[in-house]
Amino acid sequence: MGLLIGPAICTGLLLLPQITMRNIYQITAIANIGLIIYLTLTIRETKSQTHEKRSSRLHISTLIKNTNFQGLLAMSFLYFFSRSVIRTYIPIYASVDLQLSNAEVASFSFYRSLAIMLIRFSSATFLIKLSKRPFLIIVLLLGGITSLVSPFANNYILIVIIFFVSGISYGATSILGNTLVANISTPENRGIANSLYNLAQSTGNITKLVTTPIADIFGLTYVFIIGGIVGLTSAIPPLLKKTGTDKYK
Repeated sequence: MGLLIGPAICTGLLLLPQITMRNIYQITAIANIGLIIYLTLTIRETKSQTHEKRSSRLHISTLIKNTNFQGLLAMSFLYFFSRSVIRTYIPIYASVDLQLSNAEVASFSFYRSLAIMLIRFSSATFLIKLSKRPFLIIVLLLGGITSLVSPFANNYILIVIIFFVSGISYGATSILGNTLVANISTPENRGIANSLYNLAQSTGNITKLVTTPIADIFGLTYVFIIGGIVGLTSAIPPLLKKTGTDKYK
């Protein structure tokens, strides 16, 4: 129902002359953040309400004070900000600047999804043979590099390669991030930990709000550079061993 209601509401709002796509991004961002906060604070286990309220506040406080969890949230926020740049602006760049066909632009998501599927199927092999922290750093850096090189992709094949590498980076980071959450959290606070982690991941609409004025004024190249720098910065927490390396080596 959400896949039907959301687009229908946005379409109806865009019929109003005073509503722009930027307003839609703002509404969506507020709705996503509000929903995650609501789920984090209201979902209860089958325990007494008073005890659960107290324990929820305690779990949130404990997680927020955990430096490893802080590093994980920072890594997630920065990385998914960068990924949203790729997913949002490369199709625009390909369509407007390179004048690729709609079919070619639509095919990018296929290659990204294929890469995500392949890395998830082969992740067990990689995680057995490679140390997890260096592997995480590598895929985070790959994410930043794909954004930095995007302005230099001047044909369909190069953009396909960027999307494929971006998919590998995203798929691996998603798996390793969930592993980190499990390592840092306890069975009692794991649900809240996952909710907070998902909140840090939901930076896509924030990306659009921040970068749309930059794209309008300075052009897409500056947006790709910002996305690349932010993506590379996401590797700093694991480099400094601030993402739960006591259980994650």
